[in-house]
Amino acid sequence: MILYFKKRFWKFLISLFLSVSLAFLLFNYNAYLIESFNASVRIFIKTGGWSVREFDQSGLPVSNSPRIGTFISPFYVVHYGLIYSEGLGVEGLHWRSDPSIQYWNVHPEEDEDTVRIEKFKSTAEWLVDNVEYYNGHAHLMYHFDWPYKNYPNSMLKAPWWSGLTDGYAIILLLRAHSYFGDDKYLSYAEKLYRSVLSDTDQGGSLSQLNGCPWIEEYVDPRVNSSDMSFVLNGMVYATYGVEAFERYTDPALPVVASDLYECIDNNIAVFNNNGWSYYDAIGNSANIKYHGVNYAILKDMLRRGVIGSEIAFALSESWGVTLKNSGFYYILLGPKSIAYYHFTLSFFTVLAVLFFFILWLVRLKR
Repeated sequence: MILYFKKRFWKFLISLFLSVSLAFLLFNYNAYLIESFNASVRIFIKTGGWSVREFDQSGLPVSNSPRIGTFISPFYVVHYGLIYSEGLGVEGLHWRSDPSIQYWNVHPEEDEDTVRIEKFKSTAEWLVDNVEYYNGHAHLMYHFDWPYKNYPNSMLKAPWWSGLTDGYAIILLLRAHSYFGDDKYLSYAEKLYRSVLSDTDQGGSLSQLNGCPWIEEYVDPRVNSSDMSFVLNGMVYATYGVEAFERYTDPALPVVASDLYECIDNNIAVFNNNGWSYYDAIGNSANIKYHGVNYAILKDMLRRGVIGSEIAFALSESWGVTLKNSGFYYILLGPKSIAYYHFTLSFFTVLAVLFFFILWLVRLKR
């Protein structure tokens, strides 16, 4: 009898060890794919469709969110416009490839150059047609509410704008100007450049983080700048736009961009979350996608020499390690959201299925 129970106990332990190991390997190294699939499931439950993002005939992205439904995000118009224009020009900082693109989800179809050029132009035209003004400053406004944990009232109320979108749009407009030759693109790039470098209390996107200039990604004009979110990737992408404009209009060393990079370098430790990264400076941990983006842009800035502190180099190493083990660290340190709990539930569901399946196989061999 004792021998019988010992055998059952060892079969139980072997089954548990194998199932945990297999589930860990599956979720740790395929975390991003699993999280993307889970997002599609949530969208299907909410809307009946599977796609996180679709494209109309002109290449404009239409996003689907289980939180707010179907909408066009100005940021993704810029994002995909840059993808469409990739490789069409070779000179100038504004044609430099985005090193973080691999970490963004939903890539468009690969089209022939003639089709990509048309889509490139349609996105640039959309930016020009959709620029609005607040206190005289140009913005690509967001006309939907956006839930945001730890932001004042946990919500951005429409209309609001994004220093990330306005700043990064500069690069797409510069590409359109150099490729199509229409001066209106340069004119709107200059308007956005001046906007992102104007104070938030004046209708712009510039605030202060620990005493140095910081471009805000999320600007609700009803909120004090000191209470805003200070998003890392938003600041970096906007700074790329500022630097590109200064290089494009004056080949001399950028004046404002260098101060912005210095601010990033001085504050990079703010975004360290025990080896994972924070999405912002108000306590929101990065999800898997944004941790990859944070790692890629940090490595890019270090490689280019625009930042170079010891802590920045150290974080690039630790963020690289956690990114390679993103499933484990996401469960350990990720933001506690519906996506997080869905991912965790998926892990334990697969673990249970594997455990009982392996236990069944082991018992068959008795």
